[in-house]
Amino acid sequence: MKKGTIIAVVALVVVLIAFFATRKEVTTTVEAPYVVKAVKDLSRIELTRPGNELVVLEKTDAGWTLTKPVNAPLADNVVGELDAMFASDIRTDDIKLSKDKADDYELTDKGTRVALFAADGQNPVVQFTVGKQVTVEGTRVSRSFIMNDKDRPFRAQKSLELLRSPVNDLRSKVITTADRTKVTHIKVTRADGSVELSSSDGTWTMTSPEPGMPLETSVVDAMASAIANLRAVDFADDKQPSEVGLEPPLATAEFKVGDSTVTIDVGNIDKDWYARIPGEPFIYKISTVAGQNLSSDVNALRNRVPVNIDSAQITAVEFPGTQKVSAIKNGETWTMVRPSKETIKDDKMSMRLSALATLRVSRFVANSPVEAGITKSKDVLVVKTASGKHTLVFGDKVEGSEDRYAKWDSDPHVFVLPKYLVERLMPAAKDLTDS
Repeated sequence: MKKGTIIAVVALVVVLIAFFATRKEVTTTVEAPYVVKAVKDLSRIELTRPGNELVVLEKTDAGWTLTKPVNAPLADNVVGELDAMFASDIRTDDIKLSKDKADDYELTDKGTRVALFAADGQNPVVQFTVGKQVTVEGTRVSRSFIMNDKDRPFRAQKSLELLRSPVNDLRSKVITTADRTKVTHIKVTRADGSVELSSSDGTWTMTSPEPGMPLETSVVDAMASAIANLRAVDFADDKQPSEVGLEPPLATAEFKVGDSTVTIDVGNIDKDWYARIPGEPFIYKISTVAGQNLSSDVNALRNRVPVNIDSAQITAVEFPGTQKVSAIKNGETWTMVRPSKETIKDDKMSMRLSALATLRVSRFVANSPVEAGITKSKDVLVVKTASGKHTLVFGDKVEGSEDRYAKWDSDPHVFVLPKYLVERLMPAAKDLTDS
């Protein structure tokens, strides 16, 4: 071998020795990936979260349940995921990860310490730490970093993110569960009175305070669904009942299925709604829609078409508004008689007749006619038919909107009409004649 070649080889060897002696630990294949062995008769899982929060899950004959920091049932999907997670060994990928990156993997201060206990043991059979979840590049597979008791990081071949989930995400959000079609009785009690409904063959009727009152079917159906299958959106166990409007409650809803009766207290603070089963320690946060359904009063349940008029029988209409347009029907043709005599376009009139015939209100209110500005109003709509007439009186604007209070003369209840209907029922002459 030539002298130059020998010198080159020696130089290369020196460089390689220096490289391997000084390089940092890198990812490479390892001979023995870490394995979290499945625990026979696993009965308890203790999770020590950042800040030393202790979460304990225990398994009984009935399945997994949460026992710390609160004793509460777990969500069905959580129970299923726990069973699947620990049914077999948890294996890791055959890559070697640097200890220097343990903090990046959230295996130190942000890690969750996991301890697995067998049914007959006071000491954990297995302990390891769970870090952040990642998605394997080029795939949709999620995996979690874990660390063994020798502080060596690994990447598990499955996601263990469930073990890091907030406690409230683990808990069951089921408050009530029943077949809505088998609910036979509903009672809602409020400070201003109570309402009672009974169902026979799927048809609901009011039994109190206005027996036989026509009901708004969609509202009653939503109420029955909310009561029978109530779900939480979050929990407020850290609050006092008085802080969330549950002491006293805004409303108490009761429903009967067969011989069983379930009672739910409902509270409301600002935009937030809460529920509680009397005698149970949990306070649930529920949706606004559920809260409103559970606390429905008689006006919320009232059919929103208070007066039905056969549009084919309408012979004349006197509209309110600036011009106080008046129209009469001659055969199949409508003619304006005030403020001027003109032929009215059929489509312009028919849309107003349809609105009048089944005038659908936004909601009923507890305001008296005096409070709603109806008794002093000059905005009056008169509908004449072959059998008589109906008078609709418009009151004040609803505070903060362009909607108006209104009332039919033949019905005692004050209601709210939306702005678009108010405008439709107060036309100017050109609104009925222009193309």
